[in-house]
Amino acid sequence: MHALEGLKKLSPSKINAWGEGERKAHYPRNMQRKIRNVNLPLALLTSERAKVYGFNFEKWKKVINNALTMDLKKIGKVGRDIAAVLEKARTAHLTAPNGTNLTFELAKRPVHIDDGIIDKKDLGKKSFDAQLPAGSVLTTILETSGNGSMIDRSVDTQHAKSECAL
Repeated sequence: MHALEGLKKLSPSKINAWGEGERKAHYPRNMQRKIRNVNLPLALLTSERAKVYGFNFEKWKKVINNALTMDLKKIGKVGRDIAAVLEKARTAHLTAPNGTNLTFELAKRPVHIDDGIIDKKDLGKKSFDAQLPAGSVLTTILETSGNGSMIDRSVDTQHAKSECAL
C-alpha cells in the first residue's frame, strides 16, 4: 500500500485535529512576528496523489499550472465584488441541478478574499496567509441556520456506496 492510500482511511475528525495542531503550532508566532505565509502546493502535485484523488494527473497538472499564470489583480477585483455581496447579504440560498437546495444565514461574518496577494488591507485584518493558485472568497455561516441539503457527488465512488448528502 502506498503511503497516500492512508489518506482515504483518515476520519474527518483526525484531519481536523491535524489542521488544528498545525494552527496552534504556527499561527500565534506568525501573528506576533507578522510573518506572511504563501502556500504553494506544487509538491503535492504527484501522480500517486492524483491516483488517490481519482484525478487524471496530466490534466490536473495543466489546470494547476494554468491557474498559476492568472492575473492576480483581476482575481482580486472579482473577489472584492463577491465579498461586497456576501458582506451585505443576510441569507444565502444554494441550488444546483444535482438536487442541492440549501439555505443558511450569513450573520454578517467577516469575509476573507484570497487573491494571492498579501497587501496592507490584509495585514490590517491580521490576514497573513495566501495560497497560489489563488482565487477564493471565504466566510462562515450561522452554525444553527442551515436548512435543506447539499449533494456532493465528488466522493470516492469506488469506496462509497452512494453520493454524499450534507
